[in-house]
Amino acid sequence: MEANDEVEQDGALYFAYGSNLSSVQMRERCPMSTPLSLAHLSGWKWIINERGYANLVKDKTLREGLGEETEKTRGAYGIIYRLHSDDEASLDMDEGVPWAYERRFLEVILIEDLATMSVASINGKGNLVLQDSEKSRKKIQALTYIDFKRNRPGRPKYEYIYRMNRGIEDAMMQWRLPEQYVDSVIRPFIPA
Repeated sequence: MEANDEVEQDGALYFAYGSNLSSVQMRERCPMSTPLSLAHLSGWKWIINERGYANLVKDKTLREGLGEETEKTRGAYGIIYRLHSDDEASLDMDEGVPWAYERRFLEVILIEDLATMSVASINGKGNLVLQDSEKSRKKIQALTYIDFKRNRPGRPKYEYIYRMNRGIEDAMMQWRLPEQYVDSVIRPFIPA
């Protein structure tokens, strides 16, 4: 079954950008959920926040009127999972809703296969520069978790470094998470 076919099925779509990049961790937390695709979220930056965990913050360096092409060169990568309804409440607890993270639905672009996708380049900041090809991307609404109270960069919790590295390795091997993105965006916070 193609990723696009699976997007049309029932169940929330979840954009995982932190330690849930690890399919092993997600199987432990959400055993009935299925990974579908690599995805890109424009207009947000990936950080480790002052609590010591991954977070997304609005990219304030984007100015109004710069256009879609500029927006596509920024953002965060994650894995899209189809959340089974039995797993969703459990994931909310794992993510610390409502005291740590808040649930949000954001528009992301599915990246089904970087090997066959129309890619102009990966820029110096590790962000994919997509060419306009509707065949290579599909916009969807996906659930993600954001900590709006603790939105400044911080240092990762020691235990989180291992979990993030496992997630990075899984996402690079299984979904072709761009190495340049990992090196320029994640590695300043998470040592290898």
